[in-house]
Amino acid sequence: KIFMDYNMNVRGKTLNVAYSPRGAAGAPVSMPLTWEELAGAHPLDFRITNAAERLAQTGDRWREALTRKQSLERALEGAKA
Repeated sequence: KIFMDYNMNVRGKTLNVAYSPRGAAGAPVSMPLTWEELAGAHPLDFRITNAAERLAQTGDRWREALTRKQSLERALEGAKA
């Protein structure tokens, strides 16, 4: 699942993709997490200095998003109801 902040969908705002560095102190990296990991995670747990190590340990959690095709039509129909 992906949280998309619709408030960022305006001119001049950007969305960070998975594994991209964030513009903040400590060089945090946008990191995909499982729901189980989310509760105990802090943004500074994932930095540019340890992102490669995490990928080596957990694999690319974003990989499925590139291969699993989904349609928004069903979700949009449900939203209309």
